[in-house]
Amino acid sequence: MRNKICEELNNTDIGKLVNLCGWVDRRRDHGGVIFIDLRDHSGFLQITINPDDGADLFKQAETLRNETVIMVSGIINERPKDSINKNLSTGELELKVKDLQILNQIKKNLPFPVSIHDYENTKEELRLKYRYLDLRRGKLLENLKT
Repeated sequence: MRNKICEELNNTDIGKLVNLCGWVDRRRDHGGVIFIDLRDHSGFLQITINPDDGADLFKQAETLRNETVIMVSGIINERPKDSINKNLSTGELELKVKDLQILNQIKKNLPFPVSIHDYENTKEELRLKYRYLDLRRGKLLENLKT
């Protein structure tokens, strides 16, 4: 399974092969390369999937939806200078994916967005009904840790 969590990664891991598991927080397709913000209980890491690394891998990545649970293996690289995210502890790193496994595919729309990028004012009744989703949100997760 995984051998690291997002929070543990730093510049000393550049060039190393790592296995990570987590949720797809957001997927972006920019000119053929797919960027995914992978979220686990500790934080975020940007992962990249290039069509040159395999058509099957790329096709699989195109089907990913938010909150799909995945396991990825790949090499940690330094991000290009113009794409560094200083708001994340892993903002200088990205994972170049060599292998992707979908552990739990999302097939329907979720009752409300979970990603920090899609925060909306959701009624408490709905959040309580789907508490298992609500607890994936950063603020509530931090409250539990405290």
